[in-house]
Amino acid sequence: MRAVKKVIVLLTAVVLGCACLFTVGCGNEELLQKIDSLAGQVGELNDKLETLEKENTSLTEKLGELQTENEELSEKIEDLEAEQENQKFETANLNMIVFDRWPRHGGLRGNRIKFNHVDSEITFECTVQKGTVCISDDYDYSKDVYFKTMTCKPGDEISWTMPNDRDWGYDFIDVLIKKDDRVIGYAVIDIVIWMTYDDVKILTVMGHTPSILSMYAPIYANGEYTWGYGEIMFNKMIEQSKETVAERNKEISEIFRKHYEYYDNQEDN
Repeated sequence: MRAVKKVIVLLTAVVLGCACLFTVGCGNEELLQKIDSLAGQVGELNDKLETLEKENTSLTEKLGELQTENEELSEKIEDLEAEQENQKFETANLNMIVFDRWPRHGGLRGNRIKFNHVDSEITFECTVQKGTVCISDDYDYSKDVYFKTMTCKPGDEISWTMPNDRDWGYDFIDVLIKKDDRVIGYAVIDIVIWMTYDDVKILTVMGHTPSILSMYAPIYANGEYTWGYGEIMFNKMIEQSKETVAERNKEISEIFRKHYEYYDNQEDN
């Protein structure tokens, strides 16, 4: 734009110079008027060019502002997408361990624990303190295979079976949550009996009820997991959480001791 302006100014100077020489030599008044008109048109053109140059500068500035706004908007979109991804994992953590059919009822397989997560590569390493767990058909119990430890993946569903001894009022399932063989969280499933009793014996047993005693859910941010405290520390946290219900479990064990003592005495008599 500036180069065009310079050319027009130069042409104007040449035209005016030639016109002056020609006029002085010829004295033609009509021609002088035409040259003046041409000079005026060149001036108008020059003004228009200046206006266009200003508009061009303004448009360039606005384009720069729009580019800046676009970059800021792109950053906000990236932040929003990252936040949505994090929220997806937070929601997954809320439904990571789901209980179904507690207490067991009817002919269907009860006492179910289902594991869920959006990350299919996460595993749940389960260890049962007193009872066992199994994966089996709802009706065909002949296929049951019982385990003290079991590694599950998202979508797996297992069933808990109470311990086969005289102290089956409570149980724990320790769950180490892993990714690529590294521990990224844990959960303690607390299973406790639902019963009525008097001073000497248990009156009715309605079943067992589960709950999450404590949990450290996987933390996912910026496209990766925070590896947390490490397996040794997570195991320590698991044991510490169990201590919070130790007195309750002692009371349950005492109820069962009295219960079996009462019936043992009845048999002896």
